[in-house]
Amino acid sequence: ASYRIEKAPSMTASENPEPSRRYRLALPIVLFTILIDFLGLSILIPVLPIYAETLGASRTEIGLLFAVYALAQLFFIPAWGALSDRIGRRPVILISLVGILCAFLMLAAADTLALLILARLLGGIFAANISTAQAIMTDLTPPEARSKAMGWIGATIGLAFVIGPALGGILAT
Repeated sequence: ASYRIEKAPSMTASENPEPSRRYRLALPIVLFTILIDFLGLSILIPVLPIYAETLGASRTEIGLLFAVYALAQLFFIPAWGALSDRIGRRPVILISLVGILCAFLMLAAADTLALLILARLLGGIFAANISTAQAIMTDLTPPEARSKAMGWIGATIGLAFVIGPALGGILAT
């Protein structure tokens, strides 16, 4: 026996204004979350090597500080995405933002290289919420506006990589 699954007709934003309203409310929050995530990575580009050297880090260990953040993101992006499918997008975003705050505080208070590496690891884990942010944008946008929504995400990441290193350089002096 074959089963035929009929696709429900999609509504445009003008036919169903609720997703559009929810999108307008959620857009700044999601983009701010992404900005914070990528500022956390990019602002430290000029500062982290100096900070790590004061703790006695070698060049290899400084490279490890950057790699551990990226590796944590690599492994935890799918995990946060799956968790957001199970418990909801909002709790995952809130948990990850609190986690990022804790990682930044730990980074600022780090007085050993091991603590610095742990702070970067936790920062990468919690900043891996990009999949959840993308899912929120996908959930709230009609199909014809999804490319634009993903463009906003890309623009926000780009903005973080423009602002972050410049701000980090200013703060390093």
